[in-house]
Amino acid sequence: DIDTTAIQQLEELLDDLEAADVTVSLARVRRPVRDMLQRSALLDRIGTDAVFLEVDDAVEHHRGDAT
Repeated sequence: DIDTTAIQQLEELLDDLEAADVTVSLARVRRPVRDMLQRSALLDRIGTDAVFLEVDDAVEHHRGDAT
C-alpha cells in the first residue's frame, strides 16, 4: 500500500527527476497502489503507459525506446 506521506514524497521526487530530465516508470504496481496514485493525480502525471505489472515489462518497454 501507499499512504499520503508517500504520495507527497513521490511528488517531490518527480519534481526533482523532471527537472533533471529523467523519465520515471513504475513496476509491480498493484491495484491498491494504482488506485491511490490515480486519486492523487500522480498516475496522470507519471502516465499510465509508464506503469507496469512486472519489472521485465518495464525494461522491455525502455529497451524499445532506446532503439
